[in-house]
Amino acid sequence: MATTSAKDTKTRQARKLEEADIAAFARLRILLDGFEAMAIYYFSEGSDSKEKKKRVKEIEKRVRAFQDSVKKTASLAGCPPGWCECDGTCVPPELCNIC
Repeated sequence: MATTSAKDTKTRQARKLEEADIAAFARLRILLDGFEAMAIYYFSEGSDSKEKKKRVKEIEKRVRAFQDSVKKTASLAGCPPGWCECDGTCVPPELCNIC
């Protein structure tokens, strides 16, 4: 499991949206909501369980590639504050105990 020092967590938590960031943040939320809806739709339209499992693996491969790219480009280490790594993916605190 990835760990983050208290200093790093405090630094990351201190970053807040400025008024000029609101439009970009709203656009990001729209994009992420749309991605989520499309991924679930794509999964659910699989012809059978085997096809659905294949689609999950395809989506996971693309999501992990994006995550890895962001971590390298932005020099991010570990998960966002409060989240934990579970099988290579950051999950919210309520799911940390099942990993």
